[in-house]
Amino acid sequence: MDPSDLHRPDPTGPIPLYVRVGEVVLAVGHGVDPTWLARELGAPAVEGASPQVLAADLVEAPGPEGAQLERPLVLDYSEGFDPQDLPAPSSPGMVVELEEPVRRQRVATHAVVLSDDGQRLLLTGFFDTYTETDFWTWPGGGIDPGETVPEALERELWEETGHEITGAVPVTVLSWGARGTTGDGQAEDYHGLSVFWAARVPEEREPVVHDVGGSTSSAEWVGLDDPRVTERHADNAVLVERARRALGLG
Repeated sequence: MDPSDLHRPDPTGPIPLYVRVGEVVLAVGHGVDPTWLARELGAPAVEGASPQVLAADLVEAPGPEGAQLERPLVLDYSEGFDPQDLPAPSSPGMVVELEEPVRRQRVATHAVVLSDDGQRLLLTGFFDTYTETDFWTWPGGGIDPGETVPEALERELWEETGHEITGAVPVTVLSWGARGTTGDGQAEDYHGLSVFWAARVPEEREPVVHDVGGSTSSAEWVGLDDPRVTERHADNAVLVERARRALGLG
């Protein structure tokens, strides 16, 4: 079987994401981790490596339902992948247990935005109606059709925080899955992908949420030891450290 048959763009994911290693380019299939795919395509393991984010260089890249993409989103791992980005051996992919779930893949981009001295971070928050608590996370969101990854990142940062960013550097790509039900009770098999960047702002000021009525309700500069950073997720410390190194702060 042609390996490309296993990695076709998912029709339920409107914006396919591609992985390149040398001259080989494959779409990231539903539930497939991009770093794992890069390794399988022969990318070398290099500590601290991160993929290059390319756009508009694969004019013949096929999209969902056979459509041709004018500005495909491509992660180039030709120079290597960081071994710590590989998924845990015990969970190499998603195991779907739901009966006939709807498959949905979403490609997004987020950033660890640091102050000039590297001691403060920009976070965004929204109110989780299910748990009735404030949920804090990294600024960013889904990529719109026709956008490149950097364009989406700049738009999301402005909409959610009112900040422009400078010197953005890609640091890693996160891939995760979730199985459950949608708000209307339909079984769903969800695959999330996000390109993470390290970035600074030309001027640190009070954040402003421009996308009123969207998912983000607030934004705030916080210290590195803020519980919303240190206690939210175990991977946050790794993300922050990699971002600081990428920006020459660590």
